[in-house]
Amino acid sequence: MQDETITVKTLLEDSSFSMGLTLVAGARGLGNSLIDSVVEKAGLLLAGLSHKDLKNPIIVIGYKEFKFLEESTPEGRAEAVTHLSEIRPATIVVTGGLPVRRYLIDACEQYHVPLFSTPLISSEFIRRVVGLLDERANNFITVHGVLVDVYGLGILIRGMSGVGKSETALDLVVKGHRLVSDDMVELRRKQGRLVGKSPEVTRHYMAIRGIGVIYVPDLFGAASVLEEKVIDLIIKLEHWESDQNESINTIDTEHEEEILGVTVPVVLMPVQPGRSIATLIEVAARVKLLALRGVSQQEKFQRHVNAQMTRAQEEQAQEDSTDDPDELSDEELR
Repeated sequence: MQDETITVKTLLEDSSFSMGLTLVAGARGLGNSLIDSVVEKAGLLLAGLSHKDLKNPIIVIGYKEFKFLEESTPEGRAEAVTHLSEIRPATIVVTGGLPVRRYLIDACEQYHVPLFSTPLISSEFIRRVVGLLDERANNFITVHGVLVDVYGLGILIRGMSGVGKSETALDLVVKGHRLVSDDMVELRRKQGRLVGKSPEVTRHYMAIRGIGVIYVPDLFGAASVLEEKVIDLIIKLEHWESDQNESINTIDTEHEEEILGVTVPVVLMPVQPGRSIATLIEVAARVKLLALRGVSQQEKFQRHVNAQMTRAQEEQAQEDSTDDPDELSDEELR
């Protein structure tokens, strides 16, 4: 699904890419769409070589473009700015901390084109804005599941309807962990990581069978919820089947799932009456945290078993050497 909300205002409000933008003029155009936008340096455009097929372009004016405008005659500058206006840019950005001249300000106000300045040089600004556009375009999906923060890890709980996802999340909230989203989770790629949040309509609400809809902050306080969370682990709840004993993986032999180009580890967790799924998820989170520090529970257990087997073999070898002396006594030879 494409993110239909990305506009020029997104550039101004974004903090993850630190573009250092200051709005100089054209505030009425902050709602201009950046869907399918391209980033173009203004050089050829100022010379009148307009690309009519550009859609919602972000125009960058760096030192060379600034020098061209400064050295032009007033008539030449007016013509160059007209060329820019004819392609209907989504926004114009003056980079490198260069001064923003009145002729640009007046044109942007007239055509409702947001005009920004930034201390970043052109190449660095282009790198960052392209990164933002890459994250926000065509990388937004909604999935069924529950997203919680457990010991600082973002855990997406998935499974078929009725398997107990919401009840498990409620148990975790009661234990002091935090809810991000119940039932539906919006996922997007952000700086190479998968980030989840709740749709606005259900944010901080949970639907629990037998109780109904609850507003989590009212019951457990403001600290019981989060706006969004990076997803570190997916736990899939599955009804226990008798023939699954040998196929269920562990936290150390986890599967992986690729979502929006991001690979996330997946653990299958059987659901059965009497099993405390919330407690098991807490343990899984602790094991995962240790694994991130290079401590594997499976490998640690295997080393322990190997050490015990080696010790037993050494003790057996010592006993065998005691029972079989190198030389026989004179009485035994007779």
